[in-house]
This record gives sequence, structure tokens and C-alpha cells, in this order.
Amino acid sequence: HFAALDAERFEKLWLMSEDEAKALAHRVLETDRIIHEQQLGLVWVSPQLAFMERSGPIEHKTLRMASQATADTLQAETGGDLVEESESLEDTSSGVNRRTVKRILDLLCDEL
Repeated sequence: HFAALDAERFEKLWLMSEDEAKALAHRVLETDRIIHEQQLGLVWVSPQLAFMERSGPIEHKTLRMASQATADTLQAETGGDLVEESESLEDTSSGVNRRTVKRILDLLCDEL
């Protein structure tokens, strides 16, 4: 119950703050246009404002745990087996591809 009320209050506050921020951004852009045209004598080009079209709080994306990402990477690299054939020159002594180990370490670095 409290979580639903908090979420509703958060969204209302977000939307109010967002409207205020957008109004201020439009005032800044109008001031920038006036300075460009009247003071500098330059042609003013409006910047891309795709982010201004969005409304509401950003949705949380589902994050994978490092262990799940590691397991997925290992399974994709080895076709489900943890040990690859010994034909590859990139294999380590443990039988896991070096490229796979590097990808796993990169995923772990991203988690930190």
C-alpha cells in the first residue's frame, strides 16, 4: 500500500518538475536565439530536442546478474559445453577459450 502511494507521489512530483525544467529549457533556447540573431547577427539553428518529447520517469531496465551473464556467455561460446576441442590455438590450459574469458572479465568490470 505504501509503495503504491510513494510511487504515485514520485510520478506526480517528477511530472511537475519535468514541466518546469522543460519550460526553463524553452526560455534558454529562446534567449539563445535572440542573442544569435540580434547581437551576433548569426542564423540560429534549433538543436535536436528529442529528449524533450518524452514524459514521465525513466523505466527501470531489468539488469542481469553477473553470474547469469557469465553463464550465458559461456554457453554461447562453447555451445553448451564448458570445455572446447583442443584444436583451437586460443584455448587456455583449463580448456576455456581465451576470448570467452576476456568477455567474462569485461562483463564483470561492467558490473563494478
